[in-house]
Amino acid sequence: MDETLEKIFRTHKKISGIAFLLVFAVVLFSYAGFQQNNISNMRFLMSESEKIAVDAQANKIEEELNNIDNDLDFLSASPAFKKYVNGQGTKDSLEEEWVVFVNSMKKYDKLRYIDWHGDEIVRINFNNGFAQKVDDALLQNQSNKYYFIEAFTHSAGERYISKIDLNTEGSGESSVNGLPYKPVIRAAITVFDAKNRKQGIILLDYLGQDAINGVKKASTNIRHIQLVNGNGEFLAGQKKEQERDYSHPEQSDQSFKDYFPEEWERIRNIKNGQFFNNTGIFTFRALKTTNVVHRVVNEEDNLAEKQLGKPSGFIISQISAASVPFASDSNGYLLSLVNVFHTPLLLLGMIFFSLLFTILVATYQEHREKTRVMLTYDKLTGCFNRTFGMAVIEKEIKSAERYNHSLSLLMLDIDNFKKVNDSFGHLVGDIVLKSIAGIVGGLVRKTDSVIRLGGEEFLIVLPETDVVAAVKVAEKIRNVLEEHLHPIAGKVTVSFGVSERMLNEIFPRWYDRTDAALYQAKKAGRNRVVAASNKYSSDFAPIKLEWNSEWESGNREIDAQHRKLLLLGNKLIDMSISKVTNDLMIKNLDLLVEEVTAHFAHEEQILAKLDYPQYEVHANIHKGLIVKAKYLKETYSAGEVKPADLFSFIVSELVLEHMLIEDVKFFSFLKNKELKNK
Repeated sequence: MDETLEKIFRTHKKISGIAFLLVFAVVLFSYAGFQQNNISNMRFLMSESEKIAVDAQANKIEEELNNIDNDLDFLSASPAFKKYVNGQGTKDSLEEEWVVFVNSMKKYDKLRYIDWHGDEIVRINFNNGFAQKVDDALLQNQSNKYYFIEAFTHSAGERYISKIDLNTEGSGESSVNGLPYKPVIRAAITVFDAKNRKQGIILLDYLGQDAINGVKKASTNIRHIQLVNGNGEFLAGQKKEQERDYSHPEQSDQSFKDYFPEEWERIRNIKNGQFFNNTGIFTFRALKTTNVVHRVVNEEDNLAEKQLGKPSGFIISQISAASVPFASDSNGYLLSLVNVFHTPLLLLGMIFFSLLFTILVATYQEHREKTRVMLTYDKLTGCFNRTFGMAVIEKEIKSAERYNHSLSLLMLDIDNFKKVNDSFGHLVGDIVLKSIAGIVGGLVRKTDSVIRLGGEEFLIVLPETDVVAAVKVAEKIRNVLEEHLHPIAGKVTVSFGVSERMLNEIFPRWYDRTDAALYQAKKAGRNRVVAASNKYSSDFAPIKLEWNSEWESGNREIDAQHRKLLLLGNKLIDMSISKVTNDLMIKNLDLLVEEVTAHFAHEEQILAKLDYPQYEVHANIHKGLIVKAKYLKETYSAGEVKPADLFSFIVSELVLEHMLIEDVKFFSFLKNKELKNK
């Protein structure tokens, strides 16, 4: 890492760490939120796609079962069979017809006629692509078989279709070493003679391998469509090892319900539907043909259907959560978060982006800090610079006014500093400045502010400190500096001017008083502290407000009133720095309030008449000044305000701030109106 960048990170390690974590969190959670919406959409599309796939396979199998039903109708209604049942036809004719039928269909493993005793009367086997009748010597009794028992109980017109099962009986033509190897569905119809006597059943063994192969072909890399029988045994499974080996019936323990016991219970009970769980999505449909299907023609010749028993099988589609992570019931938002940490490139991308943004933040912070330091501190001494220091003083003045606290100012000047520069050079002078600033900074409180005005002059602002305490602080600093020996320059002393801000005193006046005190300290021999008086005495140059042509507003009446107010203001200023009786001072204050109130009312009348745009703002300023003038008059009468506070109000707020700032704003407006009237 670049040394400069490393330094920036060390300097701003806290904000850099926070920035990295915040950006990474925003990117991570934003991605998760976006992906959550995508997952919801993908789950919906996948869900609908699975339903379509399962329905397609189930419809194929059910259609095939319906065809079996039609074939039973055909066989039971054929002339050859009817003649044989009624003793009018020959067995050979029936066998020949059935051999042709089985050969043409190529989907039935066996076609049999079994009498009411359970004996096979006719049996046609389909092996190696050809139909062949079975000799009478090889015919068997099926009376103990479940399908014969169940089918033979049916009435005329009823159909029986078994669950998907294995062909467990047969001779050498249908088995290998006596072991069955073909999955079948058995369908039967009961037969009656002309006298409506039950004679037996016609039984078809449908080769289920075709259905199994169709299901297998419908599976994909992620979708596993399975065909299971009513007992939950695999006929077409997810994996080859899960399917039943039909040449080894003893392996019947391989079942869907063994692999997914909880899922099987839900599927077996619901029969048709779909659900998500932590292993994946399961979509399923029970095959509509059941163990017993009654198809009965009622009195109105309408076809009625009644289904009993368990489904003969299920089509089940599964998408594993291991293959498709969102194919589960996991929270999409959390799933997206986890996925990030399982996708190295994505995680690295987020980290890289967060780190890049952190670099930008740290660089910006470094630049911002440098700018702040440059705008705040003096480069040489580390004290507040003049610009920022003035802002600090303004803030402290407002705080002192709000909470009625004392506020004092120290003005420090290094004695004979020019001699230091001339004797030892400016480099040594800079070292002395820096050393003195460091000593002063170490002797004041954290709440105090040290400001370098320029050159060898400093201001020290002392909040909540009266002039007596401020003098003590100045003396402490002066003593320490007097005893300090600089490496090259030796002993360097300082002088102080000290003053406490008076109520409502404007900063320029406060500064001038402090500067005047410093001047007195220099004049008295340097290396000393002089405090300014909190009274305006004749020692200071007298102040007189004189009319200036730039104050002409363009309206004679307003200008005349302004001149009158200046005269009255000068009179009050003279009185505030002279010793006059309170009664006389109060009398003139009353006069000032009256004149100001009358002038403001007249000025507002003129501005309103001329539609001055800022009329309301200006009028509100008038109201505030009148309130303050009355307040000063009342507090002065009560002895709570000193004459100097009246001086500050007249000079600062009434003249400097209002007449020379606020009133000037409408001068051009009035002059333009005068020109238009001419």
